[in-house]
Amino acid sequence: MGYVKNSKINLTKMLRAEERTKLDPTKDSDFYAFPPFVTHVDQGFIDRLTARHLQKL
Repeated sequence: MGYVKNSKINLTKMLRAEERTKLDPTKDSDFYAFPPFVTHVDQGFIDRLTARHLQKL
């Protein structure tokens, strides 16, 4: 236990117990019950990319 899947890295030796503790106490199944839609770029980038795509179409 404490090892990363398919790896020999032992997280229990790398991280303290408080660093391995979930910040969100809710069940993982609650989080995954509804797919989160997120944006990883700002609106300015989205606008420029949209304009570029419209130019090329």
